[in-house]
Amino acid sequence: WKQAFPGERGVGVVSDQIDAVVAYYCEQSHADNHGVREAACHCIAELSAKVPRDVLADRVDTLVSALLDCFRDESWPVRDAACVATGRFVRNFSTESEPFAEELYKLWFDHLSDNIWSVREDSAVALGDAIQAYPKDGLERVLAALPELLAKLEIPDTAEQKHAAAHVEDGAPPPPPPASQRRMSSGDSVPRNVVRGSLNDLHNHPERDAEHSNQQMFSCGSLAPK
Repeated sequence: WKQAFPGERGVGVVSDQIDAVVAYYCEQSHADNHGVREAACHCIAELSAKVPRDVLADRVDTLVSALLDCFRDESWPVRDAACVATGRFVRNFSTESEPFAEELYKLWFDHLSDNIWSVREDSAVALGDAIQAYPKDGLERVLAALPELLAKLEIPDTAEQKHAAAHVEDGAPPPPPPASQRRMSSGDSVPRNVVRGSLNDLHNHPERDAEHSNQQMFSCGSLAPK
């Protein structure tokens, strides 16, 4: 806004054209490209922080509904951006967002166990926003959920369990998990455990990880197959 309109005119222009802006952002939240959907979430979050309350209050339902769709997206960056944006809406428009509270709490708590660390982190931040918006209810919900969430920290990693079970023989301790193909040891100038040769050699190599080899590939940040 500041680049397109000098000074503080950007907020005024966006406010004057708010219906068109909201319609466009919501339309782009359903775009085919997951990067566009992510950007739409960031833009919607910006509206909640910069546009005057009286301009945006009647449009919160429309915007939060669009964010809820993005919160269930197959692309984790879109879900991450929607998580941040819903937290900001609840903090800045607590009364208008209250009808969505139950659905939002469920999504925030569910995403605390997401595979992506930034999604887990931003879910916790969003719950902090909810506590600011609804001090009594938000805090009670978080405190009630904490024992179960903290208990999950003690659950062993299933991949490590699988690795150990596959190598235990005659009571001998299992070997450590194989080193990452990209991990460098001190003083090394090349990656360790690099398999050299043809693709056929790679597929037949005894150290090949069958679980992660010759499988469907996906775009970064999306579950859409390449």
